[in-house]
Amino acid sequence: MKKKLVKLTDNEIKIFLSKLDGWTFEDGKISKKFNTANWRTTLMITSMISYLCEVAWHHPKLVVEFNIVTVNLWTHEINGVSERDFEVAKQIDQTLTWDPSKVPDGALTGLPENNRMFEE
Repeated sequence: MKKKLVKLTDNEIKIFLSKLDGWTFEDGKISKKFNTANWRTTLMITSMISYLCEVAWHHPKLVVEFNIVTVNLWTHEINGVSERDFEVAKQIDQTLTWDPSKVPDGALTGLPENNRMFEE
């Protein structure tokens, strides 16, 4: 059974934010800015976030610039932030920070050292 959809209080939002890296709360939304090295990476990240949000049926506002992707999440049905937003944010972070080269006994090598995916 799914949890009841409720608007989180500012204090609850603060607690959830403490479990995520780089997300902020402003104007009734949680947001994160991803800096990339180039347009190609920006498009890949945008596509990945779009896919995750579509399968979750939870749609963000994305602001796409040459080397920046900004994600804004809120729950439209309640015009505020809910646990749904934090679940999507967590999944976005986990997917973007996955490093196959660090999987124990993994067969994948991961990106080369100078991969130019993210801005340093």
